[in-house]
Amino acid sequence: MVRNRLVRALPLGLLLLGACAMGDQTAANNANNYYNTTASSVGYKALNGGDYVTAAQYFDGALRANPNEAFYQLNLGAALQRQGKMEQAEPLYRSAMVTGDEIQPMTTTTEWARGFDIDEIACKNLEMGLRPATSLATARSCQSIGVASLAAPAPLAPAFVPVAAPTRPVPVFSENIFFEHDSAALSTDARRIIAKTALDGRNDGTLHVRLTGKTDRSGTTGYNEVLSDKRANAVRNALLQQGVPSQRVTVGWVGETEPPVATADGVREPRNRLVEIYYTDVRPGPMSSR
Repeated sequence: MVRNRLVRALPLGLLLLGACAMGDQTAANNANNYYNTTASSVGYKALNGGDYVTAAQYFDGALRANPNEAFYQLNLGAALQRQGKMEQAEPLYRSAMVTGDEIQPMTTTTEWARGFDIDEIACKNLEMGLRPATSLATARSCQSIGVASLAAPAPLAPAFVPVAAPTRPVPVFSENIFFEHDSAALSTDARRIIAKTALDGRNDGTLHVRLTGKTDRSGTTGYNEVLSDKRANAVRNALLQQGVPSQRVTVGWVGETEPPVATADGVREPRNRLVEIYYTDVRPGPMSSR
């Protein structure tokens, strides 16, 4: 793909370079607002609705959790570009040109962008957002060449922002279920949490529950693997008994290898005897916002 182009057939006006820092505020990653790459995400709705500050906060948080996600790089770049912060948007676009090579979004905000890969869309956004270089020798990749107008730039239409069906849904932490030493029995509190999780699953037909069983380091490695498996499956079976379909529950176990609280070998630690419950989404199309 040719990255440097003469300044022909471009929209009237180019975005002015901006140097204002965005800050460290990020969108809250909780059950009512979690990150995805679809058109129904909180960030994409804010971006498409002109709320560029909220969109930037959302995609900044999403990118911190997923540093190599091309969709987040491009969407955050677009939110910053629309705020006039092209100096911050440029490195995001250039990252998207690497991570988004040969990745084609299923949905875009403009007709022309359909059929283009993420790297090509990022390049076009750069071409529109950067001031033109005065010569080929000084032009950076995806920077147009020509004499920049001295007039104030006219606003551009919203930058081209791709989204796609989720291929790697982002898990969202829900609850921890704790166990007694050397036990996979469910306590009263555990059954209360399971009942709430099952209700969420029955109310939301797209919800997927991911369970991870863990142990402390008071037993052998092999024994703890088996015990963490029993704990995860005890929670799974209780969810199935309360009406959650088996295909929407994933079970995993890690024994003593990923303790929430680091301890020496042989130490009994109640906070490490648990099953972690995460929510994610299983629909092949746009995910619902929570």
